[in-house]
Amino acid sequence: YMIGIPAITLIRIIGPVLVMDNGQKIFTVSSVVLCVTNIAGDLLNACVFHGGVLGMGLASSAAVFVQLLIILPHFAGKSSFFRFSLKHIRPGCFRDLLKNGSPAFVKKMAVTLQAVLTNYLNLSIALTAAAVAAKGIQGDYFQFLFSITSGLGKTLITMVGIYYSANDLKGLKNLFSYSFRFGLLLSSAAAVIAFAAAPLLAGVYTDNPETLSLAAFGIRSIAVALLFDTCMTLVQSFFQGIGNLKHANLLSIIERFIIPEFKCEVAEDEAGYYINDNTLIETPECESISGEFIPMS
Repeated sequence: YMIGIPAITLIRIIGPVLVMDNGQKIFTVSSVVLCVTNIAGDLLNACVFHGGVLGMGLASSAAVFVQLLIILPHFAGKSSFFRFSLKHIRPGCFRDLLKNGSPAFVKKMAVTLQAVLTNYLNLSIALTAAAVAAKGIQGDYFQFLFSITSGLGKTLITMVGIYYSANDLKGLKNLFSYSFRFGLLLSSAAAVIAFAAAPLLAGVYTDNPETLSLAAFGIRSIAVALLFDTCMTLVQSFFQGIGNLKHANLLSIIERFIIPEFKCEVAEDEAGYYINDNTLIETPECESISGEFIPMS
């Protein structure tokens, strides 16, 4: 997987630039090709080469480089407004990158610390096979549903930066209001569908009754949390877009680390549960599962 890190980094940098440069279709096509290439590589690895985990990592890295090769020619064309040149790279550029990228770094670090503590607690107790399986199922749907808020947040950062640089306060207010309405509308629709179809979505992975029950509950917990996450992500993105990094970083720490750990302590004291953000840790009265409280039957 580490082989693909340079390509992933470049795509994350030039992706928003490509969208602003009227390259939405190219970016969409490249994303589809990325998925198809990755799936094809995994199938070849599993059925032909038998490369194990190493082969899966190489397939993922190769897919990312294929996406990068599709994107880069756009900037060499005459229709592109942007031109990249190494002569403009100076030490100050890296300082600005570190400063402006600190919200993403802080959020990832908070999530990592939370995951370390969660895994430690999970290892300290005995988990049922059904709980472990349900946790994996919910993790997949978590990534899918929360990609909505992630995409909205990244787009908002770019647009807010443009309006803020132009000192267009009215435009900023309208943008923030519109993004909130659109974000809540889109998230609400996705949440309602996921909540209603949770048993069917869980059934795609398994037919085990216990796993189905736990996974459906976890998916519904994600659906409920989606609206709150959308609001938090949009506020964080707005702060980052106007350069208020302190508030953006503070919200990330509170959302991704402090609140989950506080919930864990309160749940343990009040109800005999452990809960860490999207992961519930088993006590004698409950099972571990990504989501909310899951009492044992």
